[in-house]
Amino acid sequence: MKIAVFSDIHGNIKALKAVLDDIKAEGVDETICLGDLVGYGAYPNEVIELIKSNKIPTIMGNYDDGVGFEKDDCGCAYTNPEEKKLGDISLEWTKKTVCDENKEFLRNLLPKIEMEVEGKKLLFVHGSPRRINEYLFFDRPLKSLRNIFKDLDVDAVICGHTHIPYVRYFDGKMLINDGSVGKPKRFHKEQTKYSTEACYLILEVNTNEISAQIRHIPYDFEKMAKAIEKAGLPEHFANILRGIE
Repeated sequence: MKIAVFSDIHGNIKALKAVLDDIKAEGVDETICLGDLVGYGAYPNEVIELIKSNKIPTIMGNYDDGVGFEKDDCGCAYTNPEEKKLGDISLEWTKKTVCDENKEFLRNLLPKIEMEVEGKKLLFVHGSPRRINEYLFFDRPLKSLRNIFKDLDVDAVICGHTHIPYVRYFDGKMLINDGSVGKPKRFHKEQTKYSTEACYLILEVNTNEISAQIRHIPYDFEKMAKAIEKAGLPEHFANILRGIE
């Protein structure tokens, strides 16, 4: 079975369309979205409508939760005051922009997806199996991962939220992150530029193994950056799409 997995679109409609076109060309058997449809980008309603029209099973991300339930916090765990200030602007703008019908859609997204394919048990979540907004980075200590997995009868956990793709093996299990469609982050601190491509994941599952291919897809990032600026959102979010800070 061939499964396309993507997440963290964050209102970037051009990136989402590019990914969906690539998924169609790949001829996958199933497509799953791990959430965070909205936030930061200029087209939250359009992203939601495209997900709805394609009937893609979708997990609730922390930003979907914050906007859908009109909360005062998006669950993003900002690490400095400036990030928090910019994030608050994004959250308020997005809550005002997303229509009531689409907020209801966000409120009814799935908490997780469990699937068994060819005898392999897969768990799809936004943040972690424990919390919607828990970051599972690639360098998570092994002891911590073992604690998270100890009560899970799964072969692989597939998550988003960090915006940084990776595949990690331990104790005969896999932890896989699908990256971000619409708001990339640095892979490591020394990286001087963000990616200007959309990122998603293709899983291939058979009786012997689970293989994961991380795909990077070009799209018109400058058009999306200009749309952010035109909407009155912080220029910082536009420059991330341009690959700069």
